[in-house]
Amino acid sequence: MSARVVRSFYRILFRTAKQHDKNPGIKALLIATPGRFYDHRTKSWKPSEDKVATKEQRFMEPYVRKMNGGGTFYLPEVKAVHVIREAFRSPLDGNTNKDLLFDAATSAIKVLERNLAKARELGIFDNVPSSAGQKYNIKVAKEGSFERGQFLLAHPLLSFSLNRGILIILKHEEADGTLGVMVNRKTKLKVSDLMKSSSAGSRSQNVKRGLREFADCPVYKGGGMSSNFISILHPHGDLEGSCKILDGVYWQCDLDAASEKVRRGEAKTSDFKFIMGFAGWGPRQLQGELENHGWLLAEAGDAGKVASNGDEEMLSASDLVYCDAELLEDFEPETCDESANKVWAQVWRSLPGNENASIASLPVL
Repeated sequence: MSARVVRSFYRILFRTAKQHDKNPGIKALLIATPGRFYDHRTKSWKPSEDKVATKEQRFMEPYVRKMNGGGTFYLPEVKAVHVIREAFRSPLDGNTNKDLLFDAATSAIKVLERNLAKARELGIFDNVPSSAGQKYNIKVAKEGSFERGQFLLAHPLLSFSLNRGILIILKHEEADGTLGVMVNRKTKLKVSDLMKSSSAGSRSQNVKRGLREFADCPVYKGGGMSSNFISILHPHGDLEGSCKILDGVYWQCDLDAASEKVRRGEAKTSDFKFIMGFAGWGPRQLQGELENHGWLLAEAGDAGKVASNGDEEMLSASDLVYCDAELLEDFEPETCDESANKVWAQVWRSLPGNENASIASLPVL
């Protein structure tokens, strides 16, 4: 094969890579096959079986993973062009495996062109990232350790019950793992429905009596685990049984005391957010998911920070926890409704960088 033909193929390859780098939303559609899974029995990560189906995928898989910074999902800091240049410069330098690498380059073109076609179908090329809307005062947290009060922002392609979720970490212990709840998913249920459910019989009379005051409060979905587990988030740290999560946010309380506080006019029922179920991770499971870039770890920003235009003070991290609950629309369980997605997108837009605005603009897939 002539050098001219080889160079033509590589020009096409680099051009498609550059198109991915220009729009982070396009690159976010690239997913590598998970290279490992979490074994709950041994509480450790183990290598996955090779499930790559096609020849193109087998050739391209290692490079997609490199573009994603070693993870399953996209990492903004890694440039596709750099990965492609490093991976495929050998044929141009007289490498003896020229034919094999040329086949790999051909496969890479097919994979990247398919991804571009998918982006066109979804309208991502025409989607201009917007930075409009109220911002939350949060920032990217340093990975390596987890603390209660940190947030987990779901990757746009993260599937199952946590799709487009914004979670707050309520508890973390190295030996036992992590517990958190979503704050941006409202269900059609009211607290009164919890009092009628089959699991209501297991609740104490004190709990049932306390719940009556909050009968009309909406119930949010916290995750896919244990719908019998109810979390209550609120700003009243003086209530017995409250555990501080971050400034202005406390977890759980004595419901009788909370009801009495409401009756005395010292609190409103809307101060209390009822969340059904939770998300849980075993030891080092969440760390592995972060390494796969399934989540972005965030935390409360510096106090008093204002938006980039300098005119409007940002909403606090506690405002994100309570995130305009009364404005969120109902949704079918296991789906992502428009309002929940709007909160998710606004949180991503609150982070600095055009790449985060591009992620926020991705449609629900």
